[in-house]
Amino acid sequence: MSRNLNNQPSTSTFDRLARPRNLLLLGLLLLGLWLGRKGWRLYQVAQSLQQHQTTAETLLANGPANIDPQAAADLVANLRTDFTTAHNEIRIFTPLFPYFGWTPTVGPLLEATPHLLTMADAGSRAATLAANNLGPALTLLQSDSPQPPLPELVNLLATNQATLAQLEGELNIIVTARNQIDNTDDLPWRVMTLLQQFDQLLPLAQDGLALGQAAPHILGHDAPRTYLILAQNEDERRATGGFISGVGLITINNGDIISIDFQDANFVIDLTQPYEFPPQPYYDFMGLELFVFRDANFWPDFPTSANKAMELYAYTWQTETDGVIAIDQTFVQQLVCALGTVNIPDLNMTINCNNTLAQIRQAYAQAEEGENAYTVITERKSFMGPLAQALQDKLFADFASLDLLNLAQILHRTAEEHHLQLHFRDPQATIALDKTGWNNRLIAQPNQDTLAVIDSNMGFNKVNLLVNRALNYNVTLFPDGSGQANLAIQYTHTSPPRPDPCDQGLPTYTTGLTYEQLIDDCYWNYFRIYTPPNTQLLNASQHTAPGTAFLSGQPWAAPANSITNDPSGLHLITNFLLLRYGETVTTEYNYTLPPTIVTTNADNNHYRLTVHKQAGSAADPLQLTITLPPNTKLLNAIPTPTTITNNTIQYNLDLATDLTFDIIYQ
Repeated sequence: MSRNLNNQPSTSTFDRLARPRNLLLLGLLLLGLWLGRKGWRLYQVAQSLQQHQTTAETLLANGPANIDPQAAADLVANLRTDFTTAHNEIRIFTPLFPYFGWTPTVGPLLEATPHLLTMADAGSRAATLAANNLGPALTLLQSDSPQPPLPELVNLLATNQATLAQLEGELNIIVTARNQIDNTDDLPWRVMTLLQQFDQLLPLAQDGLALGQAAPHILGHDAPRTYLILAQNEDERRATGGFISGVGLITINNGDIISIDFQDANFVIDLTQPYEFPPQPYYDFMGLELFVFRDANFWPDFPTSANKAMELYAYTWQTETDGVIAIDQTFVQQLVCALGTVNIPDLNMTINCNNTLAQIRQAYAQAEEGENAYTVITERKSFMGPLAQALQDKLFADFASLDLLNLAQILHRTAEEHHLQLHFRDPQATIALDKTGWNNRLIAQPNQDTLAVIDSNMGFNKVNLLVNRALNYNVTLFPDGSGQANLAIQYTHTSPPRPDPCDQGLPTYTTGLTYEQLIDDCYWNYFRIYTPPNTQLLNASQHTAPGTAFLSGQPWAAPANSITNDPSGLHLITNFLLLRYGETVTTEYNYTLPPTIVTTNADNNHYRLTVHKQAGSAADPLQLTITLPPNTKLLNAIPTPTTITNNTIQYNLDLATDLTFDIIYQ
């Protein structure tokens, strides 16, 4: 056998060593080419998306109502293609991205990328679905006809119920992915801005899809619908917003308004028939002995009060209705703000965003001296009817020129703030309203804390314009999941202090009182505090009022009361106070909370609280303090607290809408 005298490897040995190296180099080369190809395709997609953004901005430049339907459909199709390409190119890497969240600068984006891709994928699917099936709606909305194409739109919605359900499913996928992104402020500016825009429009989209599925039922696609319209005056606070001063009757057939008529709520009474005794507080504080239509909104749960209003209306006029729409002065003002200037020819009057409230209040002013009650009530009707007709004419006369997105946002905001409330008998409509909260339902919810403070003006006046309210709610949680609450409610009468006595004397329509005089009065406030079932009241403030302050002549000196059989299923604490001119009064309550307010599992504890905003009220200041049990650690708090000190979480907010708080700890 020969030997290599220079100790060099044989050719076969060299080949054996070189082969793996060559394969490695070849593999790296192929990997580089593969990555380069993906990078190039992603670069092309990025360039295309930038072009699409420019196209979208151009399409939206003149408002949604002027979008070219075909151009919009093409844009959606191109976006779907690009998002699908990007998702396919990057899919193999997405499971690795969260592990690189530590990377400087780009780490937060890498961590969020899988969720962003899910949002983009579901969003482009939804956009394609909407363009293919609901695209004709855009053409209908751009019609030159002076009348809105409501019947055609209702028919389109009715035939696309499956599409709307699919869109709702895609939106749920998007929301789930969005909720996984909690480092929004660390993302690139463009991505952060898009997410902020998404967050702003999300509630409108969710409510729109839910109501869109119920719209054919609500708008009379299968049969005409007749609804009551309750005109509530929030200057005289009642449980669902304000005193029912007027009532309308509107009939809709497949989207077309067949008729609409208004009258003063005082006319909805037939004294030839017997009426039931009213809820006890109406008798105790106002001396009322009949439960009539104008007082139907006693319960803050709007469906309960709405059903009572329909019952009492039918009792008087033998007219069955399919639901109730409640509006207040703030809603009318916001609607006018969306429409611009509104002319009321019958009254030779023009209203706008700035003078609407003044004109409404002037219409409700008392008669000049010598006029009788019937004349004044008739004048009220003569204002509400022409106002409703003028608003309808403004909406329908030049429908194509309306900013529909702005109008939808105003309707959504006023519904969230409970200046607009809806209740329908139709079961599918009820499901939609429960989803959106537009029915302002107040009922017991399992496994959570609840707080609602509901005022009712028992003084025959409009003093709520002068009364401010602030809430301070402190909750201490215990290891067993129960808690103890302290609630302080501060009422402030903003008029200058003066020694004038408070006189509940019922105003008449022949004394020449002005609206301003009805405002300038004391506040007879019967109020209710709604808390979770099985709450135990420990102690409460007690307030007194002299007999001279009441029509009955009877003084008030009763303590706060607990009620356990309220229709809401919630525990109820009731009380009364008389707020004098320029006075500030704080009323305070201590009570235990049941263990059911905290949900406990193997990993953590979850305390959930919903604070309900009273319909018709302003955005009351709310200070909320939550103290966790000893030796526990806060894991998450939604929304972000104002301050966190040790185990104490504090919020300082304005109660403009219902607010829900989620506190997770271990």
